[in-house]
Amino acid sequence: MSPEKQKIMMEAYFHPSKGIGYNFCRTHINSCDFSLENWACCETEDEQLTDFNLNRDKQQIIPMIEWAKQISEQEITLFSSPWSPPAWMKSNGEMNNGGKLKDQYRQSWALYYCKYIKAMQEEGITISALTIQNEPVCETGLGFLYL
Repeated sequence: MSPEKQKIMMEAYFHPSKGIGYNFCRTHINSCDFSLENWACCETEDEQLTDFNLNRDKQQIIPMIEWAKQISEQEITLFSSPWSPPAWMKSNGEMNNGGKLKDQYRQSWALYYCKYIKAMQEEGITISALTIQNEPVCETGLGFLYL
């Protein structure tokens, strides 16, 4: 999308008088079904998540959130949802096609949420709530976790 069309789209969503004025938005943890490929914030099989990073988020997601905040002229409340744990945490070894979180990684997956929230906070972005899974009937659970 051209920069001009991007600006029109962003203002249509977030500007208080030129657009809808959205101030409550969701972002995704790891890749999602709109991503061009699968990726995770920690690709290395490591229960302590030593290599956890927001490198992919910094490419487009974080700049877009910052842009929305500038256009909005008001606070934007964000919540986040994971589409899938990293492939190495799942029974099928894939982020797609089902599979379940391996029991041995339950603690690491909980730590993943914490690391994500803290890393976003370090980028100046507050995550106010999160869902524990995108799909409401997924094996990992239902609902919001308010922070």
